[in-house]
Amino acid sequence: GRQQIQLGARDLDLSLLRPLLQLAGFRGSLEGRLSGGVDARVAGPLFDDGIAVRVLLDGSGIRLRGASWSVDEWLQLGDVQATGAAALAADGLLLDELRIDTDVLKISGSGEVRNAQSTASGSGQAELTAEMQLPQLTSSLRRTLGLAEAVAVESGVLRVTVRAESDRVAMERSELTGLAAKWHLSALTEQLRIRRDQTLLENSAGVQLEAIGTLADGLPQLLQARFTAGFGVLDCVPDGAAWKVAGRFEPEQLWQQLRQLTDIPQPGLTAPLSFQCRAATVENGLQLTDLTVTSTDLKVSSVAFGLYPTELFPQNVDGQLEFHGSAAAVKTLIAPWHDAWWLAETCAVEGRLHGS
Repeated sequence: GRQQIQLGARDLDLSLLRPLLQLAGFRGSLEGRLSGGVDARVAGPLFDDGIAVRVLLDGSGIRLRGASWSVDEWLQLGDVQATGAAALAADGLLLDELRIDTDVLKISGSGEVRNAQSTASGSGQAELTAEMQLPQLTSSLRRTLGLAEAVAVESGVLRVTVRAESDRVAMERSELTGLAAKWHLSALTEQLRIRRDQTLLENSAGVQLEAIGTLADGLPQLLQARFTAGFGVLDCVPDGAAWKVAGRFEPEQLWQQLRQLTDIPQPGLTAPLSFQCRAATVENGLQLTDLTVTSTDLKVSSVAFGLYPTELFPQNVDGQLEFHGSAAAVKTLIAPWHDAWWLAETCAVEGRLHGS
């Protein structure tokens, strides 16, 4: 049957919630004071049956940090207010004047989408917008982001917008059951202005993410995503529990942009590069299959190769990777595992990297 969950607090010390947050999978820290309440209604024994939530929260001195962030670096959210309501079920989505305001991030959402199975033709649209202030973000997490000390982000906003609308035609063509609507996500940087040593950087080019998908049984499902920047393009398409990934980028142009923000050595890869693979997340790592990388500097291939960033070499790799190319390019490729200082810059290299 229906369930009701009500939570209320007055001047709650958020640091006391750490054990609960750890049980929920959050390994970082959260501090500050919070007052208000949350009223949730669940249509059945499970959240998947449909849930409606109304919030009224007021916080002060709120800050959080991730477990892997640099020591003593916190994201300072400051004063936080959250109001409004949201409902999600198999027959649609509702955002009722939802608003979350902090010193760094602002989120707002409104609208209603009814799927084409619950009405004669499906109706409505909903929009959720988030704006992140980049100066506050970068000043709080300078070391975590790897920014050089002389770099100052004077202005800039990361804007993320998600729009959903009913789409009966897409529902009829799709093999997905319970298809409710189509959605579109866009994320881009705007008004970006960066200085280094008091010099305005000329290549403060923005980046953009576009994604489209459907709502099935009230839940979003991704159909395609594209990341675009001045240095290249990356396309992702779901493939079962994995992703088909393909892209191209110019290493030299990427380095020219990154070196303005952080102290990073010039890579040995200079020629434009294209790549494709099937990627899947596994416990503590990433599994790549059918990997190919092609450029005039370097060629790489692998039937199956696993990467585990939290482990030390050779435990951080699994499988076999074949490569051949210029010494400078190969040095860049294997730098995470080995400093090949002994390779002459003028030679060509062919080899295999094994892990188990």
